[in-house]
Amino acid sequence: MKLFWKIFFSVMAVTTVVFCVSGHILIYSFFKSELAREIEEADMQSKAFGKSLNVSVLMLEKDGVVSDEELLEGSSTVRLADNKKTVQVNLYSEAGELLEEAGEDEPSADRGVRELIEKTDKGREGYIILRAGESYALHFVSFQEIAERGVQIELVRDITGIFQQKDDMYEIYMRCMFALFAVTILAAAVLTAWIVRPIQRLTAGGNEFARGNFAERIQVTGQDELGHLAEQFNKMGERINSSMEELRMAAVRQEQFTGSFAHELKTPLTSIIGYAEMLRTRKMPEETRMQYGDYIFRQGKRLESLAKKMMDITVLEKAEIQKKNIWVSGFLEEIAGEMAPVCEKHDICLSVNAQDDLMLCADPELLKSVILNLIDNSIKALEREGKIQITAEGKEHIIEIAVIDNGKGIAKEDLPRVTESFYMGDKSRKNDGSGSVGLGLAISRRIVELHHAKMKISSKEGIGTKVIIQFPEVR
Repeated sequence: MKLFWKIFFSVMAVTTVVFCVSGHILIYSFFKSELAREIEEADMQSKAFGKSLNVSVLMLEKDGVVSDEELLEGSSTVRLADNKKTVQVNLYSEAGELLEEAGEDEPSADRGVRELIEKTDKGREGYIILRAGESYALHFVSFQEIAERGVQIELVRDITGIFQQKDDMYEIYMRCMFALFAVTILAAAVLTAWIVRPIQRLTAGGNEFARGNFAERIQVTGQDELGHLAEQFNKMGERINSSMEELRMAAVRQEQFTGSFAHELKTPLTSIIGYAEMLRTRKMPEETRMQYGDYIFRQGKRLESLAKKMMDITVLEKAEIQKKNIWVSGFLEEIAGEMAPVCEKHDICLSVNAQDDLMLCADPELLKSVILNLIDNSIKALEREGKIQITAEGKEHIIEIAVIDNGKGIAKEDLPRVTESFYMGDKSRKNDGSGSVGLGLAISRRIVELHHAKMKISSKEGIGTKVIIQFPEVR
């Protein structure tokens, strides 16, 4: 069964039950109230009748003993003074024997009345309701002292009116119930449709997601739980769509990476195989043999470098870095000391300018690898007597480490791609035997990302390059 019908029938069932129960309780409460009023009036009439009868009998009393005839005569006098057509009065002796029954009807012989009279002792009273055809009568019996004689007084009141009133109310109630039932059907249908509509939108959105349409969004029309659910559903769709786009881009990058890697392997391997084949099949001077062997060696070293850096990238993708607090100034001075011989060999001036109070939380070995790679790139970009400067300073809750050189710079069109794997803007370096395979900046970028830092590269051809790494400040 669909949710619409579940809600619809639930609303109908609850409404019907509530209306039936509440209507019955209301009518029954009204009926009980009217019946209690009749009983109270019967009690008051019975007591008033007893007092009047007592006065009348005392006036008729002759020898100190009240006879049945005197009771009947006094009763007749009272009824004449307080005669109501709807009330019938019967007198019974203390033993429960009938003395008189007013009116022309035969004395009551109902078993229920007899039992009530027998149970009504001195100072007590009771009542019973009897039905005769379409009529209802209230028989109220009370035990009273009349001129020092115990007498049971039965008042019979016609209460057909309140039963008829109850039946009329039930008839009106049933008509109202059918009318309300029709209105409830319409209201329940509208209410259920209003409740189910957002769920139907969610279902439609889920179906679109199932078809792979993660760009589908659900219209949010309220601030209730369903509206909040729709918002979360849309956010989930955005995240999934974003993740799918990232996966697609990752697949594209992986495909490009694989193609570049295959190409990088193919070029040196082709050369190595070619030169090895010539060494194996041809006779040549020793000098030529040495040249071929040297070329094979350099290409082999290049493949070794490629394999090492590929391993570095693979490890970094799964790495959990071990961070430590590092004093930046001493750390950079140590790196500069290690690179000093290389820079002196190329007549390059390497200097460090760092604030003394800066501290970083980073993996020392990985960070050192980044700085060394940047210095190595600067050395390759410099002519003799060039300059490399390493700076470090604190700026608004970040620490900036920069490697600046005055080398030949990077072409504007190459700048956005220099951190891509295997990309080398300077094609002359590709086969220069230096071992460069275009992975250094890609590895450095990944290390920086693992530290939740940012790398920014700015460069102008003929002026130089500046690489800035921004780390969050240690607090």
